[in-house]
Amino acid sequence: MIKYLYDKGKGTAANKSEVGSVLYNRGMISAMLSVEAIKAAQAKYGKRVVTGEEVRWGAENLSLDAAKIKALGFGDMVQPLKTSCSDHERRAPWPRAHLGRQAVELHVRLV
Repeated sequence: MIKYLYDKGKGTAANKSEVGSVLYNRGMISAMLSVEAIKAAQAKYGKRVVTGEEVRWGAENLSLDAAKIKALGFGDMVQPLKTSCSDHERRAPWPRAHLGRQAVELHVRLV
């Protein structure tokens, strides 16, 4: 970042001293995941301006292995990851969880 951005006078979003800080790195990881979601969407739907729904599909179907993460420059910050929506309705460990917060609070008090 310093060599390619700040040393060339293009780093205006943050101070040079913030590069590598926790918040700076968190922002970089967030931006990388957004770009990779767009790239995944474009791989499926075509290299064009993709819609929000298509980008959502890309975010829900990311697959970043260690080699890809290292190539992106995040090898020491991000573990390999694969996103999926296949388990989004996992059953709760107690019965009648579908009744809402009050039933859950009652269950917690009883346990």
